[in-house]
Amino acid sequence: MTITTMEGGPGTRDPGRIQYRDIVLINIVGIAFSVTRRQISGPKWLDTVRVDISAAIPKGTNKAQFALMLRKMLTDRFGLKVHYEQVELAGYSLTVDKHGSKLRESVESAEKEDSATPAEPAAPIPLQLDADGFPEKPLRRGLNMTFANYAMRVRSLGGSMQQLTTLVSNALNQPVMDSTGLSGKYDFTLTCNTEVSGDARESAFPSIFSALPAQLGLRLAPKKMSVDQVVIDYMEKTPTEN
Repeated sequence: MTITTMEGGPGTRDPGRIQYRDIVLINIVGIAFSVTRRQISGPKWLDTVRVDISAAIPKGTNKAQFALMLRKMLTDRFGLKVHYEQVELAGYSLTVDKHGSKLRESVESAEKEDSATPAEPAAPIPLQLDADGFPEKPLRRGLNMTFANYAMRVRSLGGSMQQLTTLVSNALNQPVMDSTGLSGKYDFTLTCNTEVSGDARESAFPSIFSALPAQLGLRLAPKKMSVDQVVIDYMEKTPTEN
């Protein structure tokens, strides 16, 4: 059994350090360049080579700055060289369903997405499961994700449509455009399965295509779009020593 974890970093309970365990390189590249896996063109082993990353992050670092730090790490340690190309991909437009949005405006005061948090890492919290088998964890501002039984639960505390669009794009591994026109901060819960095309696994929860209109009053409409593709010109398979 492979246990993959991505902990720490801007916007988490431990913003001063990241602990990534057994992460495939293509996911690191995706975070560094803010693109989906389908927007990365590189060697076949990019999707199989796994790495562990443990690093300290300067106080006050936001997510955009953190992405630049990952790019520098990939350049320094893997010799990464890239260029961009415009490609047309099949994607989706996230819109409000014909019956209207079911989102609830957040009642809490807005906070900066990467607001300061205590410098000392919080103590580990004993893992407890809810009635559906999802881990119960304290909520922070934004989107909070948990996984169980081939399903994903997203609990939003003042999350934005841009954050939801990014999450849906990552879940589908396809570009998704925010066309909702909703600019506020919202509290909601979304539960769906993590099945991908051709996956035979069974889940008690609906697909993301069914869950969005039923639970949030949103829907996905197919859309062709031009996006930036990160083309890897050179990258070492093994990083230089620490």
